[in-house]
Amino acid sequence: MTVWSVDPATDFVWTPSEQKREIAEEKLSSTVRLAVQGRAEVPTIVERAVEGPPAKALVEAAEDAAMLVVATHRGERLRKALLGSVSAACVRHSDVPVVVVRPDQGGA
Repeated sequence: MTVWSVDPATDFVWTPSEQKREIAEEKLSSTVRLAVQGRAEVPTIVERAVEGPPAKALVEAAEDAAMLVVATHRGERLRKALLGSVSAACVRHSDVPVVVVRPDQGGA
């Protein structure tokens, strides 16, 4: 699942919401393909691109889940200082266990 929104505070060049949705869907599909590449067995994966506030949408989507897994972003300290951390908000507000995964520091 990926969550997208139109936010004038962070979107310096206006992008139509339909185009943002398409970008989010393409990015999600690409990420899923990379994650399952070379694996013999893969569980059913349902891709969802949802518009809204990221932490709220993720927490709501995980209400009936066994756990919520989110990733941190590398190199976005200024953004986190100004806007807060989605992963931290998920940890604070989720009723299910939250696992926060850090990106590979040495790779892509």
